[in-house]
Amino acid sequence: MLLTEKMKENIFSPSEKAIIHYMFEQRENINDKTTKQIAEETYTHPSTLIRVAKKLGYHGWIELKNIFIEEIDYLNSHFKDIDANYPFNERDNVITIANKMALLNQMTISDTLSLINNDELQKATDFLNQADEIKVFSLNNNLLLCNDFKSHMGRIGRKVNLCTVDQGYEAASCNSNTCAIVISYTGETSDIISLLPMLKKRKTPIIALTSIGDNTLTTIKV
Repeated sequence: MLLTEKMKENIFSPSEKAIIHYMFEQRENINDKTTKQIAEETYTHPSTLIRVAKKLGYHGWIELKNIFIEEIDYLNSHFKDIDANYPFNERDNVITIANKMALLNQMTISDTLSLINNDELQKATDFLNQADEIKVFSLNNNLLLCNDFKSHMGRIGRKVNLCTVDQGYEAASCNSNTCAIVISYTGETSDIISLLPMLKKRKTPIIALTSIGDNTLTTIKV
């Protein structure tokens, strides 16, 4: 989950909400401001900023501020030309819709590419190369998209199992020669998260696919 999404949760006191509102309003401008300055401008106490950081899972205000600014910079540099949630409207004709959907797909590919880390990609590639079997764990809507991956892997002689039934049993039957791909957009899907202890117990290499931001899947150690 993105930090900016967490900040919209109803977990803050009125004074803490004033800080949250200020952060969204000032955005990058908070970078050079001290806690004292922000407290004065929001009519709060400097300790309120620390409480906000703690509620969001950070050690202190500086860490929260840095992560917030990094995320704002990222959001500012992606999906500028089209709203990913509402890429077209009722006034658009069919050709306009087709062009907008094509642009959205192009932007999504570019966006995804920008997030790929060389070391992590190489590690995931090694997991797949060394595995005797690859198992994919996700909810059914994501698994439908994985059929293309399974088909391509089958053409090069690699066995991929899309675990659609009794995922707990499938996880329990994994071992160190299996590579588990776990998919959750939020990174908090309970059915998927519940599989992690068993996969770790079985010493199964795990590749996690999730969205940008902090969530349970991004914290797993493999």
